[in-house]
Amino acid sequence: MIEWILYFILAMTAIIIMQSTYNSLLYRQKKSALKVILVVIIDGVTLVLSLATAYGISRLEHLQKVGLIIRIINVPFASFFNYLPKWALFIWFVLPLLIAWVFFLFKGGIVYQAIKRKFIEFNKNQALAKKETKEHKNKVQNSQTKPKLETQSIPSNAKKMPPKMHFLDDVQLHHLEPKTFAGVKKMAMMAKNGLIVGKTKNGYVACYRTGQGYKDLKKLFSKNSIDISMLKPQSSIVFFNHDKVKAQSFKNYIRKMKEGAL
Repeated sequence: MIEWILYFILAMTAIIIMQSTYNSLLYRQKKSALKVILVVIIDGVTLVLSLATAYGISRLEHLQKVGLIIRIINVPFASFFNYLPKWALFIWFVLPLLIAWVFFLFKGGIVYQAIKRKFIEFNKNQALAKKETKEHKNKVQNSQTKPKLETQSIPSNAKKMPPKMHFLDDVQLHHLEPKTFAGVKKMAMMAKNGLIVGKTKNGYVACYRTGQGYKDLKKLFSKNSIDISMLKPQSSIVFFNHDKVKAQSFKNYIRKMKEGAL
């Protein structure tokens, strides 16, 4: 009986060491050949030492004094367990633990795969956003360099026309009141269904609370050559025109309204 208890403690110790080594060096970390070799060495040494210790435990009973003590302790335990119905104990105590272990192992695998898919999708979205931002910056740079070549033929007394404050002709505009709490609350409710846009004195205000609304606003900015680098993939209120973009989350915007900082 004592030997089996020692075997169990030894096995649990070896498993904990191996699992801790894997978690600290490889799990969700950048893998390298050195780390893999180090994990293999540590696990190999742990396995060899565990087997050697298990062999030593199996020889304890053959020692003169230690073996006598072990046999004396084992006698009452052996007598007690010989009277117990082994299959009934297995069904009542061991089988439920095995079923629970298999269930949680399967459930943990499903949860891990779901988290992994979300993580991969998040990385793809981030890479796509960076690519779109880079392409937009290139377009802006190209549009800024071309007029410089053409301005040489413009007369010196020609007046530069200011950009139009309201230039969205093909967008459905809503009556929005971003300066009042009731208006912001109404905007938040409307933004649950996607992107909404409205006019302001100096341009436009837009808000979104969904991923599709965020994508739609980026497309609108790209179509009208507006910098999308200020946009964030979170619920936001955005004031913009051709020259300026100011985006902030609903939470920060409401906080500033309460503080009178707008």
